[in-house]
Amino acid sequence: MTEQEAVVVLNALPGLNGSRIRKLMTYFGSAQNALKAGEKELWSSEILPRHVLDKILEFDRDNFLQNEYNLIRQKQVSIVTIFDDNYPQALRNIPDPPIVLYVSGQLPPDNNASVAMVGSRNASVYGLTVAEKFSAQLSELGFVVVSGLAKGIDAAAHRGCLKTGGQTVAVIGCGLSHIYPQENKELYRQISQNGAIISEFPMATPPITFNFPARNRIISGLSLAVLVIEASLKSGALITSRFALEQGRDVFAVPGKIDHPNSQGTNRLIKDGAKLVTCFEDILEELEPELRRNLAAPQAKKTIEPVSVRHLLSETETVFVELLSAEPLYIDDLVGKSGQPQAEVASILLRLELRKVVKQLPGKYFVKL
Repeated sequence: MTEQEAVVVLNALPGLNGSRIRKLMTYFGSAQNALKAGEKELWSSEILPRHVLDKILEFDRDNFLQNEYNLIRQKQVSIVTIFDDNYPQALRNIPDPPIVLYVSGQLPPDNNASVAMVGSRNASVYGLTVAEKFSAQLSELGFVVVSGLAKGIDAAAHRGCLKTGGQTVAVIGCGLSHIYPQENKELYRQISQNGAIISEFPMATPPITFNFPARNRIISGLSLAVLVIEASLKSGALITSRFALEQGRDVFAVPGKIDHPNSQGTNRLIKDGAKLVTCFEDILEELEPELRRNLAAPQAKKTIEPVSVRHLLSETETVFVELLSAEPLYIDDLVGKSGQPQAEVASILLRLELRKVVKQLPGKYFVKL
């Protein structure tokens, strides 16, 4: 048994969470040594309660591994553990990061900025429209859109990203031998080809209710920020927003009708301090410091890989490109020439910077690339 296989077995053992797995590996020196330990050694470690220890000793490790790797080959899944170099950096520093990630597709590189988008399964037409629109706009700037593949807002977020040719990541609450919900089977296939389906659960794990709150911490953990669109007071999207706050991520919320159940959660988030979002620019404004850090260091690891090209520019963006040239132009001059408010001009210029169409020079001067 290799060290990676031993980690996969530990991840599947009943009653072992990430914290206990790390403690066992530290105590015994490796995952392999932890699995070789007998009952007396495991009990002496004082890491495991008796009922968990008994389940571990009874676990058929060889049979599990054989079935697991058969499913992995059948479904063309890859495995990434927290000890691997290609494990997503954003997840390493969250509380209780997943020990193992099963991946169908291709994980986006760490240099791509990600935004999570979550909300009600029973979304309104308005909510679905907003989700798909914002997702497409984020995707056009090179953001990876992260969601949970549930019906409703999640599915709309994935679709909006795919329509622009962007990358999207779906984090699911079951093993990758299951497609849940079945109505998203085609969406599952498209995401696998243009992003990644991720799960921390062993391949055959069914979609049981208990798993979904746990997967929400991964959705927020992969992202710079979480945008909530339509959520009741008991929505899983609010669980994701709580994880986001614990992880130091920004939380955005789209307001809704005060008398609609699916607005109560989002409106409460706004009352409690979430950033109110009524347009795409509200998201960019809040994330601007992080994005400018990325733009300032194009050779560093943390850069944004834009997928947009000039033919995707809006009419307003095209006007600004035409106002600029190789000669530096001060932002106030652009405000005067365009007739737009300064905040709107700054937002447009940021979008154009992200698309590598314009460049900001010291002193808030801009040139066309």
